[in-house]
Amino acid sequence: MKLLLIEWLDARSHGNAWTHEEDFAPGLARCRSVGWLHGEDRASLTLVSSLAPEQVGGDITIPKACIVKRTTLKA
Repeated sequence: MKLLLIEWLDARSHGNAWTHEEDFAPGLARCRSVGWLHGEDRASLTLVSSLAPEQVGGDITIPKACIVKRTTLKA
């Protein structure tokens, strides 16, 4: 399996609490995820963070429309 670093955009929220206007920062959250490429199709890719014989763990599926950068890493 390929080891990847995926940089992607996600929604973010400041919750329901009041926020001072000068502390409010609108915009998307830029996220980074590292993992082994377990699956990919036209719409998304799935990374897993742990591998064991016949088992995987720590999965995340990221929509491709949210990905801004994809880097293959050396294991």
